[in-house]
Amino acid sequence: ASDCAIDALVDWIHAHCQEAISLSELEQRSFYSRRSLQYAFKARFGCGPMQYLRRQRLWLARRRLEEPGPNSSVGSIASACGYLSLASFSRDFQRCFGIAPSRLLAQRR
Repeated sequence: ASDCAIDALVDWIHAHCQEAISLSELEQRSFYSRRSLQYAFKARFGCGPMQYLRRQRLWLARRRLEEPGPNSSVGSIASACGYLSLASFSRDFQRCFGIAPSRLLAQRR
């Protein structure tokens, strides 16, 4: 049953990763305690639930940067992927992928 609960939560994260999501909300949706949720994600994905959420946002942003629309900007993509801070997005993106999001966007245009 616990795998089903985590599967359902992961599906929900994928569908809503561009929205503001807190760890408390993940706890409520999963019916897990904070510690149990952390443990379940660590065992399954090698990271906590908020790190998992960040990874999903970054991969979503990468896809959007690789196939930009005519009016796409790094800021608009970061915002559309759930980031409130452009600086945090740029830092996280560069750490994850080894390239600045602005550079990737420029290469794809």
